[in-house]
Amino acid sequence: MVTILSRNAGVFRFIAFAAVIALMAFSFSGCSNNSGTESGATSDDTAVTDTTDYSFYEYDGELPTAPGKLLKTEPWTSDSLPAGARGFKILYTTTISPADGDASASKIGLASGFVIAQAENAEKPQDIVAWAHGTSGVARRCAPTILGNELFGVPAQEVYDKGWVLVGTDYYGMGTDEPNPYLAGVGEAHSMLDAVRAAKEMSELSLSGKTVVWGHSQGGGTAIWTGIEAATYAPDVDLVGVVGEAPATDSIGLLGSLDVIGEGRIVSAYTIWAFDKLYSDVSFEEYIADGASDWAKAAAETCIIEEFTDFPEGVESLWKKDPLTGAFGERVRENIPVWTADVPLFVAQGEADTLVPASMQDKWIETQKAAGKTMWYEKYPDATHVGLVLETPKFNEDLIKFTTARFNGEEFLVAY
Repeated sequence: MVTILSRNAGVFRFIAFAAVIALMAFSFSGCSNNSGTESGATSDDTAVTDTTDYSFYEYDGELPTAPGKLLKTEPWTSDSLPAGARGFKILYTTTISPADGDASASKIGLASGFVIAQAENAEKPQDIVAWAHGTSGVARRCAPTILGNELFGVPAQEVYDKGWVLVGTDYYGMGTDEPNPYLAGVGEAHSMLDAVRAAKEMSELSLSGKTVVWGHSQGGGTAIWTGIEAATYAPDVDLVGVVGEAPATDSIGLLGSLDVIGEGRIVSAYTIWAFDKLYSDVSFEEYIADGASDWAKAAAETCIIEEFTDFPEGVESLWKKDPLTGAFGERVRENIPVWTADVPLFVAQGEADTLVPASMQDKWIETQKAAGKTMWYEKYPDATHVGLVLETPKFNEDLIKFTTARFNGEEFLVAY
């Protein structure tokens, strides 16, 4: 059985894991030879029993026909909320888009998230910081509003002190019973944009509508995709800025970079499991080695703050087919963002980040620049991947400065 760690232990696992998660990795770490070093796992000892109460995340009424419609709210409390703040969980509609690209097959489904606001409505409408979280897992019960890690990497106190409202999304399929768009940029972006739309319908809030989206790691990619999608999918969302914090912008370039990181197999299992559900031409069974199949399925049911079973003894590779090839490799390539938006973009990168290397980020920035796009790209000399958001005051200062400037209508675009 999967062992669930204590909340504090889970936070330590989350911090250690966040760096691996950022790589969007389904890398060749699963292909490295580690046979004979780990205990075996079978389908019997990897089963996960889900006892989560999903009542908030379900809706019995007839769904509205439009995305971004608020369906439910309930008070939300957490030790990580700023003192005096009001917290809410929200359930709302969003577009469940077939990743295969058949727009006619899109449907309205459910997504959940949270809102943090001032104790009382301000005299003037408040601006919105939209938060895109990093990986929590791909199972339904791994939603941040269920796990309690909603605010990891978020300077929530500064947001509160500035008088801004924080709106976060779980992404559809986390909490709600939908396919999880893990590392599929369009679905994640729609979840984020519709969370903002839903928050604007809350009678408890007075919002200006002006929005800056932040995201770290996997969420950094989501933030960038949100910028790309906003003008066409949600022109009613007044998106004035995007911040990608160590975003994994070249997942193909990162393949093979995790062969010394054991946790890479876990994120690999997350990715192939999610893509199998999203894309009709991607098959879990086609790519995962027969001896690793039970383990990979159990890993996909496990959240990152939980203990994972060992990789099966004697199995040398997670893969039986090169994940760079075929439909899986092609679908991953489709989800590498190309910055097409006119919204100011701030990309922050730690130079001491060995997991999402600055050299990789440099390449992505240069590609966008060659296409005629400009952005603020700032590198922080001593910042690691996780340290960028937890231990780099200069980044936090720049984050708040950029966001303030955008809410005030200032260009604040540093020449690259």
